[in-house]
Amino acid sequence: MLELFSTAESQTLSTILQQLYAKNITPLIVESQFQPELVTRHFELFRQRQVDGVILFGFSQLSLEIIQQWRGSLVTVARAYPNIPAVYYDDENAISILMTKLYQQGHRNIAYLGVNDQDETTGHDRNRSYLAFCNSHQISANLVEAELTIESGYLQMPKLMCKPVSAILCASSSLAISTLKYLQENQQNLPLACIGQNTLLQCFATNLLTLDFGYPQSGKWAVELLLMQLGGKTTTEQRKVPVNLS
Repeated sequence: MLELFSTAESQTLSTILQQLYAKNITPLIVESQFQPELVTRHFELFRQRQVDGVILFGFSQLSLEIIQQWRGSLVTVARAYPNIPAVYYDDENAISILMTKLYQQGHRNIAYLGVNDQDETTGHDRNRSYLAFCNSHQISANLVEAELTIESGYLQMPKLMCKPVSAILCASSSLAISTLKYLQENQQNLPLACIGQNTLLQCFATNLLTLDFGYPQSGKWAVELLLMQLGGKTTTEQRKVPVNLS
């Protein structure tokens, strides 16, 4: 059993490891660093070591052509590819749920700190969902894109605050940390919402509105789908993880 992962999915990885150890399966963990060429090298390593199956955390730059090398013994997590078993997240609906909650609380100037469109799921899909909500509810959009790091989010915050802001929605918990740091340094207190959960963040932002993507569930499903393939299942199954507002 093999694992290739992104640090953003540590909760999923933890569950995957628990599931594998419980079944006496020895995992080999490697990291792609979001580089397709590294994935190709790792796949070659897997063949040399006679690996049975792969759980792969997908990312935008990774092509279907590369993934198909392991078709029949591979499951992707976070991003779905055609005819490949996958566990993925409801990115568009997640933003809509949080925006609806903030809107119901009376906010009409909801700023959004998002991720660059080059990232298809965390970036493009969530950005489009935010803009669609603003358009359908006839409120002004205030979207600023950043890299998926705390430092990048912090550096983009001044752009976000150029317009009137009554609440801030962040595409990830790491960007929410950026936002909280900026607000505290500038002695501002605004309602904050984000996708993903971070225990430390919740300690410092007591009124934080979060949406749980069900990362442990995705880990369980990823192992289940892989074992089904290795057991002879030939049909492609893709599962969307339900989201929970907290």
